[in-house]
Parts: sequence; structure tokens; C-alpha cells
Amino acid sequence: MKLPERAPDVLFNNNHQTRTKISKVTQFVLHVVHIYNQYSMVRVKTRHLTVKVKTSTGVPLQAYQFVTALRKSIDETFGCFGLAQVDSSLHVSQDAEDKTLFKVRCLRETKTMVHGAITFVSQVRDARVVCSVIDMKGVVRSDRFKISRTSKKKRKRKAFESALGK
Repeated sequence: MKLPERAPDVLFNNNHQTRTKISKVTQFVLHVVHIYNQYSMVRVKTRHLTVKVKTSTGVPLQAYQFVTALRKSIDETFGCFGLAQVDSSLHVSQDAEDKTLFKVRCLRETKTMVHGAITFVSQVRDARVVCSVIDMKGVVRSDRFKISRTSKKKRKRKAFESALGK
């Protein structure tokens, strides 16, 4: 890609109908920002939180219901500024086998806000819910949700008990 010879001397507003003249300093800043954005790509770092959701009715939630409740909790806890920080990078998927497990992906910088908001989710529609984060990872290496610590301990305990004959 070829760099522009100089920055544009006219900026367009959002609806692209009116033009605004800009100064030489602003032209220079736009040119520097353009060069910086073109050559300094940074990988976006995310975190994956595995969330277990228990409902009072026993009926598992759908992914859209959990997302709506989570966004409402973020808005109530951190306000519209916190919601704006989190909302663009918030992705939720539900496990195919265990419908009570959700994987929440968010930016690394906002993981504490999302974790806090998850703990404050207490009601979805008419059902009372309890949400708990059971695992947090930087990279998910498979499509299946892995709950490494709890399942490994349970498997070791079962193997130990079966070896003892209990």
C-alpha cells in the first residue's frame, strides 16, 4: 500500500454532506496517525470466562437471555461508561452438551468488570439465578468447554476411591 503524499485538507462529517476545512497542524496529526495505524498492528488480547448458571426453575437459560441479563448487570453496576467499554467486545456462547455452561469472551482490560457483573446477575425474567465463574483462560484450545480443575480432581478422586474399593 502506498502512503499518501499529504493528509487531506478537508474532513467530512458523519453523513458525508458537509465539508470542514482543517488546519495544517491537524493535517500533520492525521498523517502521523495514519502511518501509525498502518504499520503498528497490535493483537487484541481477550479472556474467556466459563460461567455456570443455576436457575430456580431448573430450566436452562438461552444464550440471548444470559447476554441480556449480563448487559443489564454491567449497566447497573458500572453505568453507561462501563457498558460502552465492555459491550463491543462481549461475546457469549452456550455449551451444546451442558446447557448450564456459558463461555463469555471479553477484552483482557475489562475482565474484572465482566467478572463482577456476572456475580451480580440474580434474576432473569421471572427466574432467580446464581452465576459463578468456574474457569478463566486466555486461550480456548478446543470447541468443547473445559473445566480443567474441577473435573481433574473429581476423576482423580473417583480413581482413588475405586482403587480402595469404596
